[in-house]
Amino acid sequence: MEIRRNTKTLLVRLVTLTVYLTSGAAIFSVIEHDGSSSDRHFSEKIDQIKENMTLRFNETLDVINQYIEELRLLFEEAHRCKYSHNDWSYYQSLYFVGSVTTTIGYGHLAPKTQGGRLFLIFFALFGIPLNLLTLQSLGEHINFGIHLLIKYFEKAALQRDAPTHEHIKCFTITVLLIALWLPLGGIMYYYSEREFGWTFLDCVYYCFVALSTIGFGDLVPNEGKEPDSSYERGMWIVRVMYLGLGLSLLSSVFTSVCSAVKEIRSLMPCKRDSMYELHSTDQRERTPKPETALREILKSSKRYSSTALGQKDCLAEPKLKRQVKLQEVDCNGAYSNSTIETNVQELECPGYVDAENLNAEEERKKAGLGKVKDGDDILQDGLEDSEETTD
Repeated sequence: MEIRRNTKTLLVRLVTLTVYLTSGAAIFSVIEHDGSSSDRHFSEKIDQIKENMTLRFNETLDVINQYIEELRLLFEEAHRCKYSHNDWSYYQSLYFVGSVTTTIGYGHLAPKTQGGRLFLIFFALFGIPLNLLTLQSLGEHINFGIHLLIKYFEKAALQRDAPTHEHIKCFTITVLLIALWLPLGGIMYYYSEREFGWTFLDCVYYCFVALSTIGFGDLVPNEGKEPDSSYERGMWIVRVMYLGLGLSLLSSVFTSVCSAVKEIRSLMPCKRDSMYELHSTDQRERTPKPETALREILKSSKRYSSTALGQKDCLAEPKLKRQVKLQEVDCNGAYSNSTIETNVQELECPGYVDAENLNAEEERKKAGLGKVKDGDDILQDGLEDSEETTD
């Protein structure tokens, strides 16, 4: 059902593009054609030059004709005045609008009037998107046909009901078709343009420049002239079909590459994410927990306080400060460094005894006052008194 709807869309776009091009060619021919042939115009100029040279140099007409013919051959070999026969016939106008909408733009034919240049702006604004949409529909149908061939081949040859990596195979086939399309066009243009001095490399070069829409304009089939025989008309139709299918293949490559990239990314997990997960796991295993770090500080404070108590002459307050640099993990999974600075008094280490309290307790013992009770001893005495009262 979807392919039928897409086929209808393709047909509508093809008909619309055809009507748009033919009507645009007719308008350009009316605007740019001045009613005189460029060949007749140049022949009149040449006759005028001949008369002036005959009178000035006192030479015969045969000698002047020989000089002019030699100059004409030199100009043609230098690729100058090669496409001077642009009289904006309907064929040349149709050739021009095709090069505009496909954005090839050979450059050998361009509007010279103000009205033609103004009309070109609005014509290209609507013609180029219409041509791109038509080529996109053609490319989608080409990809659909390639998918059907892949399914049929794998089912018949490999006995597979569902093909694997279908989009990657479709992209590979379209690239191979483009690679074969260039030399095929080179062969066709070689047999039709070799009378104009084109080599096989020139033909392949022209096909690449045209299909890539670069369009330098240094090589133009049939030198831009209107076909004057049935053979040239037939070759003109073949050239139009070749360029249209080639541009459609290029559009199918652009369409299939997106699907192929998505399929490749689904088959190959992101290396960056996997490496980050391994690094995160390794860091979590090696990073000490905050509770473990505090426990180590408590153990160190106990050892230090016991050593301080063993030294009777040490009356100064023992201080123990230590900075522990921890690596914590926030809610997003990222590591953030934090520093814990602590000492024995802040941790309320039970093994630490202040030197002043120790001296005060020894003096009270000597005086017979007993041990100074702290909060825990007073609480314990209160509990014992309450038990005796209950009994």
